[in-house]
Amino acid sequence: MPEQPAPRPHRIDFRYAPPSRWTLLCHPDDATKSLLREDGALLYGFAASGFDTWHFDTVLEFTAQTTRSPSSTIQTTESAARPIVHTIVEYPDQRLELITFRRLPLCLRQPRRTHPRMARGTGAHG
Repeated sequence: MPEQPAPRPHRIDFRYAPPSRWTLLCHPDDATKSLLREDGALLYGFAASGFDTWHFDTVLEFTAQTTRSPSSTIQTTESAARPIVHTIVEYPDQRLELITFRRLPLCLRQPRRTHPRMARGTGAHG
């Protein structure tokens, strides 16, 4: 039986990648989903009037106070289980680090447990 050649490493072809990419910032069962652009801008209120025509009602952008353009941007998610995204925007003369996270709605948060000594009581020491 002839030997088979070793498999070639997979290569990703970025020629057809979209010019912009978004990161979903939410918990799996959230009714509303927030989006984060690759430069750390928060995108709210997605509206599409056609397949290739869309906009966001609200865009919150963060930039460094400089006249220079960013030289690179890196964005990573902390974990698939937690909606926390780290964005680093490098400028020639400074660095902008953004940490964006999604909090659980009040109705889904666990009540805080109060230590017995910290709880207000009605006794002599309360």
